[in-house]
Amino acid sequence: MSRLLVLTVLVQLIAVVAPASLPAAPPGGTARDQSSHAPPAPGREFAEMLWMIMTKGANMGPTDGWFHPSASRFGWNQLKAHDQNGDDSISPAELAAAPEYFRRLDRDHDGAIKAEDFDWSPQSAYLRQLASTRRQFLMMDADTNGKISRAEWDAFFTKATQDSGALSLESLGAVLYPPSSPAPSKSDAKNTAAASAGPSRWTLLKGLFKGELGSRFEGPNIGELAPDFTLKSHDGKGEITLSTFRGSTPVVLVFGSFT
Repeated sequence: MSRLLVLTVLVQLIAVVAPASLPAAPPGGTARDQSSHAPPAPGREFAEMLWMIMTKGANMGPTDGWFHPSASRFGWNQLKAHDQNGDDSISPAELAAAPEYFRRLDRDHDGAIKAEDFDWSPQSAYLRQLASTRRQFLMMDADTNGKISRAEWDAFFTKATQDSGALSLESLGAVLYPPSSPAPSKSDAKNTAAASAGPSRWTLLKGLFKGELGSRFEGPNIGELAPDFTLKSHDGKGEITLSTFRGSTPVVLVFGSFT
């Protein structure tokens, strides 16, 4: 079967499946809390991924296709019952819990717990600020141990002040936001673009249908049992079955690519 015929069939399939399969925008722009949502229609995530491959290809973003924000059993929808005065925020007095718990939930430390404190989407103002802070932190953390020592702080201060002994707004801005690199030549830019273009739509489609981009079978919703499995232990001397841990101890499953 030719690629053109396959693509034609896929486009027709998407036209039928995708409009009803694409997820609704989360209320208020916050990450979705699926604890109160009905289970997704069969194949919805597969249709979403198919749609994104056809429309965006390798230019998919972190929340496109079936890469949705994480979901949690607990979030703002559960805590908002403590909002006694209806101002869409929870004060320490309204929560009536230990100060340590309030500080943990008040992610941006503005003195009130709000829906934004549970927003882990790319649109989160807190996460955007944290990304900028992390970049500046890494500039000072010379030994990359996750901490800034007094020596590293002094070295950064010396670099920023250029041994003048005092920081000005301009000198601080120069070291935190250095000038961008010179624009590459046309040939270099073309080579860089080609190298970073990512896989073609055809490669992504083949990976989708072969299961290389992820399983075509959707996982359990919040509150549902995880499907059972048995795998060899890391030393190859035994086997581990997920269901043997059920009801006895918490289990955390971590899936990822480390290649």
